[in-house]
Amino acid sequence: MRSAHVGTGTDSTPTPRGLNATYDHWRSTESVLGDWTVSLTTMSPQVPVFGGQRAVVAIHGWHAGGGSSGSVSHGCVRVADDSLMRMVALKLPVGTPVLVT
Repeated sequence: MRSAHVGTGTDSTPTPRGLNATYDHWRSTESVLGDWTVSLTTMSPQVPVFGGQRAVVAIHGWHAGGGSSGSVSHGCVRVADDSLMRMVALKLPVGTPVLVT
């Protein structure tokens, strides 16, 4: 088991709580998002579109300065630990339950 400090949604764009599942794992093409992203089966009603596409909540890396812990995101879970994100992306099968509390 590993733990890490993570960033979550702000008051105006909270990370949706509840039981979700992973449905997609991919190498990030946006360097700021770190190397890996794991999409979840939930959307944020406050952020229906992001980057011109339908927005989903994801667990992803974070390479930008600051903003990797506390209430800092648009609803995603930010993990600054690249080795942890790689493990999550490669070891969790699609459909793995994820409880956001």
